[in-house]
Amino acid sequence: MDIEHVAYTMEDPAAAAEWYARNLGLRIVHRGGPPAYGRFLADSSGHVMMEIYNNQKVRVPDYRAMDPLVLHVALEVPDVRAARERLLAAGAGAVGDVDVTADGSTIACLTRFGVDFFKADGLKPSSSLQVMGAEGRCLL
Repeated sequence: MDIEHVAYTMEDPAAAAEWYARNLGLRIVHRGGPPAYGRFLADSSGHVMMEIYNNQKVRVPDYRAMDPLVLHVALEVPDVRAARERLLAAGAGAVGDVDVTADGSTIACLTRFGVDFFKADGLKPSSSLQVMGAEGRCLL
């Protein structure tokens, strides 16, 4: 089996999807209408997607209260520092500084729309850039 998608609920999925597409290189492959305004976003491989939506039957979790180690999305980039600076200029928030892990991987954690993202240099299996939601902890 292959992973088809991972989903999470958020306050404004339409705005988040546009920002993620414009700034993270994700591609919006489906746009749903009211009431959930669901969006499916695919990575460059086209094999992995995430769904973001706002289903009024459930409350949006307090992602800000979650540690990034609990929930985040990791993205691979060739230059973590450059990606971090570009995303900060585009409105992401920093969650700490660029870090080098014990295995030599370079990582940075950012947040946008309450969702956390990690970016990595892509040179090591555990390298990643984490980009987080606007108020929060790593998720995306």
